[in-house]
Amino acid sequence: MTTPLICVLGDLIEDVVVRPAGPVRYGSDVSATIVRRQGGSAANVARAVAGLGARARFACRVGADPLGDRLVAEMSSARVDVRAEREGRTGSIVVLVDHDGERTMIRDRGSSGEVGLPSGDWLDGADALHLTLYTFEEPPGRATAMAVAAQARTRRIPCSLVLSSVAVLEAMGRPGVDSLLAEACPDIVLANDDEARWLGVTRRPRPELATLVITRGARPALLWQDGQCVDVDAVAGVDAADTTGAGDAFAAGFLVARASGSDLVGSVRAGHKAAASRLARQSRRPRAVGGGPGHPAEGAS
Repeated sequence: MTTPLICVLGDLIEDVVVRPAGPVRYGSDVSATIVRRQGGSAANVARAVAGLGARARFACRVGADPLGDRLVAEMSSARVDVRAEREGRTGSIVVLVDHDGERTMIRDRGSSGEVGLPSGDWLDGADALHLTLYTFEEPPGRATAMAVAAQARTRRIPCSLVLSSVAVLEAMGRPGVDSLLAEACPDIVLANDDEARWLGVTRRPRPELATLVITRGARPALLWQDGQCVDVDAVAGVDAADTTGAGDAFAAGFLVARASGSDLVGSVRAGHKAAASRLARQSRRPRAVGGGPGHPAEGAS
């Protein structure tokens, strides 16, 4: 069987992960462990896809700056086929990680929201297309994502969309999100529990969402297909000192399994396994003083 090819469109930015040693005191200071690493939800998915042994093709826009050089080089060294536009300024996200592993993110997307349409051969041979809600946040990126989704439909390439963030959903508003879903027509929507609750689909999915996967941290994921719900257990006993990127790893595991022929339940299980592996790797990294294990954040699976 041919190794599956997953195409991903979206952000490539720098994560500045901050783990305070104690409570953050307004107007004062606190010791912390600070780590800089490649980030961006879409980039994380593409890199995780490659890490799982599948082929990953990634389109993005980064600045014509040294940070953009470094991030593109890191993605390429991880065996991702990167198609990067180079203009403007590369974005960054400050990720504040508390003692339970929950994250608060402060975003500056730089020029990533202005990603243009990839070359016509970008989807050639693709088994799946993956998009994030972040890409739809700004008009240039939204136009590009819609065009790519339309190309995928024409070519009968399955398209998945992750809802990314309650903050982004709120900024778009319910009419805006409804319009986006109707126009993009994703085959699969991925959401965490908070995002699903915001959309009102936790217990009664909307008819236009034929397949919906709701991750719920350490609790079973909910798989909705054609109005029927199946619980799929998460991996037990995972340390989650830092859940950054675990939801993206879940998406990658799901996509690779699905493109390799697994059914939806098996694909959700593969997503859980990939997320658990990500969390396990991060639990072995040095922690800030006073840090401790907790539970995965919603969507981290």
